Amino acid sequence: MRERNLLTLEDAVHRMSGLSARHFGLHNRGHIQVDQYADLCIFDAQSILDSATIEQPVSPSIGIHYVFVNGRIALEKGVPTAVRAGRVLRR
Repeated sequence: MRERNLLTLEDAVHRMSGLSARHFGLHNRGHIQVDQYADLCIFDAQSILDSATIEQPVSPSIGIHYVFVNGRIALEKGVPTAVRAGRVLRR
């Protein structure tokens, strides 16, 4: 999509975060603000790429540097940590 300029970066992030949280009725999620839960992904917008294929469905994405889940580092410099800070969300 990046190559075709279908969405701005801001719109794409919103669709994957705040809009999705609202659609699924997940309150206090999807926005970075006080009293909200926020999982953060630090990525390079120019190089991010999903490398998964049918043959390799769990191949890690390219260009994601850090992921914070509930304030704890789950991915550091592109490498998963042993942290499992997330939980299953039910509507």
